[in-house]
Amino acid sequence: MAEQQVSSLELSPIDIKLRSHPAVIVLLWSIAALPVIYFLAMVEWSAVTFPYWDHIRFAEFLISWHDGTFHLGDLFKPLVQSRPAVPWAVLLLTAIATDWNIKIEFIYLTASLIVGFGFLVWGLRQISAEPVVTAAAAALLSIVWFSPGASMNHWFSAMVLETFALMFATAALMIIAARPWSWPANIMAAVLAWLATYSLSNGLFLFPAIALTHQLAGRRPFVPNRFSLFWSANAALIFWLYVPGLQITKTGTLLETIQFVVVYLGGPLATLLWYPYAQTGGLQPAEAVIRTWPAFVVGIVVLSIACAAALHGFRHLRAQDRAAFTLFSFLAFAFGCAIVTAYGRSIFGVSAALATRYSALSAFMLYGLVLYCVGRIGLRTPGLWLAVPFVMILQPSVVTYVRAINAYRAIHIFKIVAVDAWSPDGSETQWDQIVFPVSGAAQFKNARASLLRLHLGPYRR
Repeated sequence: MAEQQVSSLELSPIDIKLRSHPAVIVLLWSIAALPVIYFLAMVEWSAVTFPYWDHIRFAEFLISWHDGTFHLGDLFKPLVQSRPAVPWAVLLLTAIATDWNIKIEFIYLTASLIVGFGFLVWGLRQISAEPVVTAAAAALLSIVWFSPGASMNHWFSAMVLETFALMFATAALMIIAARPWSWPANIMAAVLAWLATYSLSNGLFLFPAIALTHQLAGRRPFVPNRFSLFWSANAALIFWLYVPGLQITKTGTLLETIQFVVVYLGGPLATLLWYPYAQTGGLQPAEAVIRTWPAFVVGIVVLSIACAAALHGFRHLRAQDRAAFTLFSFLAFAFGCAIVTAYGRSIFGVSAALATRYSALSAFMLYGLVLYCVGRIGLRTPGLWLAVPFVMILQPSVVTYVRAINAYRAIHIFKIVAVDAWSPDGSETQWDQIVFPVSGAAQFKNARASLLRLHLGPYRR
């Protein structure tokens, strides 16, 4: 951090005054708070508070509990490519205590997302030495973290699977970035990584990402060190326990997979610069994805910057710099998520990479770049160099946040009418196929009849 200790007298008088003025810092932190307020308001407005889609799978746990056929091992059964035992357990205990009041699930969803962002800001403060830079970076991170491109699916409370994973993964990465060579920090981060994995399968890639970063940061990069061995052993154990039995889908062609990875990594910034999901038109909140080439171009730019940052940061990583450790662990995790998501989803087309539920995890590449840049910014850095990229992202982001209101409005309308699928007498309705996929129509009917019988969820007294 020695290069940050340059006297601020090298700056212009205006620079010095602005960077030390409390009003500037307050303004930047206020900007950081606005996306949080927006997110909370949109979730409150659009939250679907009746069982929907994957919720029916959870309803089976609750029904089996009341019927006396539930087994603890049921929580660890695969849900497509994941074993979300941790969020399932939290939701099940809550549902048992409240006869499945789905509104409470949104408390978990919003709280976990805000706590995850809190860990990101905490890690930022560990790296940054200048208050105004910290505040500006927090504003940028907030704009991306709570952006409609990453949070559009959060009207659906079953997204706690993702928000729990985000919270645990961010906490793990930030704790270990703050004290990379501390055993207590590594052990705590490993526990959080296990919790992230048993929330969403993307957590699996925390283990190789951190192991690789520790190995590169070691004094002898080609000889395993105690920390890389610790993380490699955890990786081997959790892959052995977790992966067998998961539903593995066929991947697309090699070209489609590469395109998917690039669009996936460019999606968070591309959807922030121009929100691609227009008003949905119908009442079903489907994502109307536009052409993927803008995200592909942005993805190429982001990957190029990531490669340049990695080349620049390698010598700092070898010097055991915390900002460089943060960069490499975040980049490795984001790239691992991109590869595995492309393997399982590229068969559905490259446009599937822009699904909003993926953007929250692919954005870790952006977070790593921002945190690294903050760690390398010195007190002598001209304010103009900081202000220009900040404004270039802020201005289109405002347009994106406003434009996304139409999509939230469509979901608000959807939830008002689709609740009729839960008819008072449990009979079939015209909304059945929208609330649950056609292929699972019988499963939905059985769940509806059981919830009515047990007075749970939409039928609770």
